[in-house]
Amino acid sequence: MERVVAGPTPALGAWSDGRLLGLAHVNRRPGPDGYRLVTYLTAPEGREPAYAALVPELDRVVAGLGATGQMVSVSAAVGEPVATAGTPSVRRALACHGFDDPVRAQMMFGSTACARPPAPDGVHILRYDPADPVLTGGLMAFLGREAVIRGQLWAPTDATGLRALLANPDSHWLVAVETQGGRVIGAAEAVPAEAWFYFIAVAPSRHRRGLSDCLAAATLSHLKSCGVAEGGTLVLPRNAASRSLLRRFGAEHVADRLLFRRPCPVAGKAA
Repeated sequence: MERVVAGPTPALGAWSDGRLLGLAHVNRRPGPDGYRLVTYLTAPEGREPAYAALVPELDRVVAGLGATGQMVSVSAAVGEPVATAGTPSVRRALACHGFDDPVRAQMMFGSTACARPPAPDGVHILRYDPADPVLTGGLMAFLGREAVIRGQLWAPTDATGLRALLANPDSHWLVAVETQGGRVIGAAEAVPAEAWFYFIAVAPSRHRRGLSDCLAAATLSHLKSCGVAEGGTLVLPRNAASRSLLRRFGAEHVADRLLFRRPCPVAGKAA
């Protein structure tokens, strides 16, 4: 097992006789009590994923990072039970390390080159500035009032976690604000370093009025301005509205992922 350089996030690789058996990308993302660790496990096609070897090594690496929770994302194609004798399934391998039952999500990717529709009357969209206390208060009130975070795969749900999320320099937020009164009625989060956008949320009072399309276009346009050619996201299969929104901007369903969760190991007690 050794560290490897792969993309914008730290990574670990499992090797045998010079062959890469598995790869894990580590992303520290703010969560309810500090940081939630997100790990993406992959393996070259046709080779047995070395999850059983990667997870204990990841535990040793992340135990001292102060993360409170860990999420592991794996391809659904290798997440089902494997029939080959002696080859453990991903579910079984992760279950041995205390991860919960998986949540299935669809991965969608699309070009960031898109037309940007005008904002609805009485609304303007701006880049969030964490140094602006009024906008910070309005955004936190929106996220709490509309409960738009509830059910999201990656995000915290309490005030402490939301403050950490908003203060994360890797996260770029676009905020929709009413011109009269300055009330926040929509928000979107993108992470250009990961070519990723996490979610788009609009107040129910503004549904079916074009604001979701406007926020989506603004988010993709922002990613493009940061040098990102294609952006991706994960969507729950039951979220038909989000899938339809993304398809309107050319995003395609490229893969299914299984997401497993558990508390992070305590320093000195890693497996």
